[in-house]
Amino acid sequence: MNFGLRSKASTRSLFPVLLFLLFFCGRAIAHAELQEITPANLDVLDVSPEEFTARYDEPVSPARIRLLDQNGEEVELGDIETENNIVRFASTEPLADGQYILSVRVISLDAHPVASSIGFSVGNLPPPDPAISEADPGTRIFIRIIQIIQLPIILACIGLVLYPFIFTRVNSQEPTRLRMLAGLSVLGLGFSLLSLGLWGVLINGGGISAIFSIDTWYQAASTSLGSRTGLLAGGLTGIWLSILLGQDFPTGRYLGLFGAVLMILSFAASGHAASSGILFKPVFIIHALVAAVWFGAMFILYSITTSEDAQRLKALLLTFSNRARYLVGGLLVCALILVFHQVNSISSLVNSQYGLLLLLKIFLVIVVLTIALMNRWYLTPELDDLKPVTTARLRHSIGIESFILFLIIAVTAVLSSTSPDEVYGENDNWSVTLTNSSDLITHLTMSPLRTGRNEVELEFFMLEELFEPQEVEVQWLHAEAEIEPVSEMARRTGAGIYRVNNMNILIPGEWTIRINVLVDDFTRERITTRVQIE
Repeated sequence: MNFGLRSKASTRSLFPVLLFLLFFCGRAIAHAELQEITPANLDVLDVSPEEFTARYDEPVSPARIRLLDQNGEEVELGDIETENNIVRFASTEPLADGQYILSVRVISLDAHPVASSIGFSVGNLPPPDPAISEADPGTRIFIRIIQIIQLPIILACIGLVLYPFIFTRVNSQEPTRLRMLAGLSVLGLGFSLLSLGLWGVLINGGGISAIFSIDTWYQAASTSLGSRTGLLAGGLTGIWLSILLGQDFPTGRYLGLFGAVLMILSFAASGHAASSGILFKPVFIIHALVAAVWFGAMFILYSITTSEDAQRLKALLLTFSNRARYLVGGLLVCALILVFHQVNSISSLVNSQYGLLLLLKIFLVIVVLTIALMNRWYLTPELDDLKPVTTARLRHSIGIESFILFLIIAVTAVLSSTSPDEVYGENDNWSVTLTNSSDLITHLTMSPLRTGRNEVELEFFMLEELFEPQEVEVQWLHAEAEIEPVSEMARRTGAGIYRVNNMNILIPGEWTIRINVLVDDFTRERITTRVQIE
């Protein structure tokens, strides 16, 4: 009996000790977690932030905080202030426009290090658009076709609107011009919206059926193409309304002109122009403007050759060719500036997809200029003979010139989504198959495997069958540069397939990639690999 009483008393005396151990063991297991960091990952800031803050779920003390610019150079930080669970600090000088990585390491109450990194940009830099090579072949071909059709329609609309302002009003052809403009403006609006939806499909990495998802359109609208589509839609709507109001009234005429201006500005809102400096944006705009006026005028000139008398046709052609000299001069100057801006060397001109397409475009421009000179110096003077065969030959020549202009615009459409740095025939995808102690197999593909924005696709297998984890987190860090892990939750894009579209790697070197996979409610696997980024 006494022994039993002593045991019961001993149990009661141990109860507080058990509570104490349970409490502090629980605290030891749960390290501090980052709740919020300002600016947030992938933020685009108009101006340099006045202060950086990191808030945790418990008091912490800073261990190592580094801010790196896009060249890998460390930015000097001022004093670091800690107030319970909030860490505050700032750069000693305002940040210049560009991209940055903020790497933060703190010590939690249980003396464990807690590390994380984010990427952000300053200067309202446009977010990078996805490359067409990220899509499946069917989607890739489809969007190429849409681009090749859309760009000539847009340029033709601009040219047809500006024709009466730049050349001369051709009253007998005015109904034809307005009919063409009305039809092309509706087609242009439809193809512009379709192009935006397909761009969202490319971002999400799915099939064409993803175009019916609201998220697809939201993703596309958040890119620079969304801004361009908004300008195009506003401009095309203005042109269509101007036709309804009537071109004979100043309101209708200038509403159409305003719509054309919006459409011209759209060429500086996406593609290579969006990532170029402010000094080069006007060059892209002028280049597109001249091409639009030239291409749009071809529609008018071709229709004139079918209906006007020889002397009137000659006068109109001479007027066009005289004013076209300035247009061609401006086009060539802008083209030279853009060539030197986009192509770094003769080697890249002949060894890259962009360079080869550019050479093809230059060749086609030479051909179309040759045809234009033949029209001006040989066929136009022969109109004095009043021979129907001369008018027919001129009509055929203008038709060929228009077709070659269409080919030039088609090549330009492909150039707009081709990287100048992409080497011809180079495989810029990196793939590896990873395994661990369990039966989980991970196939990782990374593209384009260079500094800047990279895409990561993960495909999971379990016992040789496709497997779908509950959650997939991807982290990337640079140990040598002391960049702590940047984390991003992967998004499911298909059966057993997960994707991260925003792996922004600013500096070269060896990067470690960690894949945290929640297999089920009780099992979490970590898979690690390393990759060399040039």
